Amino acid sequence: MSNVARISCGQRFFSDLGKLSLILGIQENGMRRLSALALGLILAVVWAPAVCAQARNSEGPALVGRITFIDGQLLRYVYDEQDWVATVKDAPFGLEDAVYSSDTGKAEFKLPNGVWVRTGSDTQIQLIVLRNDLTEIDIASGTVRFYNKSQKALIKATTPFGYVLARPGAAFDLYVGDDSAEVISLDGAVDLVLGEVGARYAVKAGGASIISDGRVAIEGDGLVDAAWDEWNLKREELWTQRVQVKGESIDNLPAELRDDAYDLDRNGGWEKVYYEGRHRKLWRPTGVAAGWQPFTVGRWTVWYRDNVWIPEESFGYVTHHYGNWVFVNSVWYWAPPVKVRVGNIGGRVCWYPGRVSWIHSDADVGWVLLAPGETYYSYKYWGPGSFIVRARGGGIGIGRLAYAGHAVVVPRGSLYSVNSYTGVRVANINRTTIINNYRTAPVISDSVIPDYSSIRNRHIFDINLALLAAKPHQAVVERINRNRMIAPDARRTISAVAVQRDLARISLGKPVRDPQAAQRVQKLRITSRIVPEDLVHRPRSEVQFVQHVLKTHGKQPQRLPGLYGPGAQPLGVRAPRTGSGERVRRGEGVRHGKRIRSGATAGERQLREQRLGRHKHRQQGPRSHRQKRLHRVQDSNIR
Repeated sequence: MSNVARISCGQRFFSDLGKLSLILGIQENGMRRLSALALGLILAVVWAPAVCAQARNSEGPALVGRITFIDGQLLRYVYDEQDWVATVKDAPFGLEDAVYSSDTGKAEFKLPNGVWVRTGSDTQIQLIVLRNDLTEIDIASGTVRFYNKSQKALIKATTPFGYVLARPGAAFDLYVGDDSAEVISLDGAVDLVLGEVGARYAVKAGGASIISDGRVAIEGDGLVDAAWDEWNLKREELWTQRVQVKGESIDNLPAELRDDAYDLDRNGGWEKVYYEGRHRKLWRPTGVAAGWQPFTVGRWTVWYRDNVWIPEESFGYVTHHYGNWVFVNSVWYWAPPVKVRVGNIGGRVCWYPGRVSWIHSDADVGWVLLAPGETYYSYKYWGPGSFIVRARGGGIGIGRLAYAGHAVVVPRGSLYSVNSYTGVRVANINRTTIINNYRTAPVISDSVIPDYSSIRNRHIFDINLALLAAKPHQAVVERINRNRMIAPDARRTISAVAVQRDLARISLGKPVRDPQAAQRVQKLRITSRIVPEDLVHRPRSEVQFVQHVLKTHGKQPQRLPGLYGPGAQPLGVRAPRTGSGERVRRGEGVRHGKRIRSGATAGERQLREQRLGRHKHRQQGPRSHRQKRLHRVQDSNIR
């Protein structure tokens, strides 16, 4: 442990003496009788592990993505169970998560660094790296569309046949078949890198695509699947319409959460509330039932070993994973998150699985919503105020919880067997009842619910989808487990600057024109690995898999209207530095310390043309009121 970590642990060690005395039920007179040595031993054994666990955490708060849409079924692999479960809209998507879409499934993922991902049918992806400056996703098979709407993040999309690198402002389709993969640029330029042969191939929007089997690369026709393209355009139009509705929420939310302004405006309003000595703007839901309170309309599901809240309400994701709920004048209000600085990283809003404290009795289990500043215990470090649990026991004393009188209590058997707790809550619960009859627990474990670790439904996202008639064949798990094994080492050394530096060392190749090679890699076909449940563990030779083409009807891709709309972040942010301290400009690579122009994206060119057009227009003399208003709108959209 570093000196800084030791100091931090020591400071928390002594400052939390009062907390420990309450947790252990030690009275003041009893404390006087304890020797200094005995007290130190108690503190070291009971309290210090959780405190020091946070101080040793060097990765900072975890970045977590979100599944924003599902059509059909999207299955998630559960490592603890070595099995698949159906996931749902508004479920989290984090590191090492592996998902597989059904033969008719489609899904949309929104990552906190500005990267958006959409997947088609029979598609398997796994999140390997998620940083502010880099997203790495492995695509084992299927159809994926990537949008890099970030200011500075790179996308690295790995496949069995090489990887694709996309810079900010770029968008591309990736079709991964059984024997080859095709890359089609929709905006900007992307690179396909073949590591085995040490070559990279530039793929530009409006030009030919690149198809490769990992050894050779040929040019393709650049056509996208028509039905796939139309679905993506509809999703973009939907998000564009949402962000065009400007209500009060957009002015009260941090930039990272403004895509959720539409849901907040539609389901509630902002009020000026006097709280903690001053007036604040807080959000209040309006379309809820009488007596409503947070963390009741939805369910708990185990994810990353912690219980994560899966909301049933359209406003539930942003309000239950970010910020805090406060109870003022007999009303629940939501306070947006405040950005915190993490190391050398700028301000960031932190995501939490569900900030509650757990309570239990012999028959029931419950949770108390945490007030701002109250400690959140978990198996993983999620952000400020989050403490990693190393051993059983501990937690905040019930009497010290500000909202103990608002505890949600349900029978043990209901915790993982319903999708909403509004109909199963234990009645006639008040603060006195909670303090006298319930015990606290930092996390849910076997000490809270007997045989907890054997409850399979704890990993279920929707109880109605608990039983699956078909699942991916066990063969797909081989790649998932291999990625999971090598990913931790990769995450310790990888960065956007390192990825760009490695790319600059790889020579630019030219697609081959050999007819035999073209015939070998040109036809992209994929085998669906979804099989009946009773065939999942059968040898591959005993299963009749269904094969189909990846693109049924080709068409020229349409311009992406939402690339600089929903979820897009403004351009003009300083690029990451190279190893020599020199900044890498947008649209440039680095080779031996020199800059290499790779061309601006279509979006960037459009922005420059718009700015140039406005400059010329201003030189032409006075404008009408309508013209001035139009240009003000354009200015506000570009800045």
